[in-house]
Amino acid sequence: MNLTQFELEFLSAWAREEWEPKCYHLPAHQLQVAHQAPGHWFIKLIKAWTKAERKKDLEILDAANNPNPIWPWKSPEELQSRVEEAGRPMVTSDMAHRIARLDAEKAYRDLSPFRVFVELNDDGWYVDYELKNRQSQGGGAHYVIDAQSGIIRQKKYEQ
Repeated sequence: MNLTQFELEFLSAWAREEWEPKCYHLPAHQLQVAHQAPGHWFIKLIKAWTKAERKKDLEILDAANNPNPIWPWKSPEELQSRVEEAGRPMVTSDMAHRIARLDAEKAYRDLSPFRVFVELNDDGWYVDYELKNRQSQGGGAHYVIDAQSGIIRQKKYEQ
C-alpha cells in the first residue's frame, strides 16, 4: 500500500506518540480523538505499509519526523476507504495461481492431470492441485501463499 506523504507523517507521529505515557495529549492523538478514528485503523494502515515496503514495524517511527502532522484524510469516508484498501490482498487469485504453478511445474513438470483450486483464507491464498482422476495414485501440490507479499508460506508435494 502506498501512503501519501501526509499519511506517512501522521502515522509516523501517531506511532511515536504511542510510546508516550500521555499520548492522548499529543498532536496526532488529539487529531485522532477530534475525528473519532479508532486506533486499530492506524495499525492496519501501518501494517499494510510495512508489508508493501518490506519494512519492519518499528521503521514507521523514523519514516517521517513531523511532530505536528495535519489530518491527512478529507472525510471519514476517505479514511475508511483507505483502511479497507489496506485490508485487501495485494496478490490477486491469478497471481497466486501463477506463483504456485511456476513452483509446481518444477516438481511435476506436467500439470495437465491436475485440477486447480484457488481460495482466499485469513492466512493467505490456498492453491491446491488435485488429481482429476480420483482412481490415480498420488496427489498434487498444496500451497499457502501470502496475500500481501506473494511469498509461498507453506508447500507440500504429494507424489
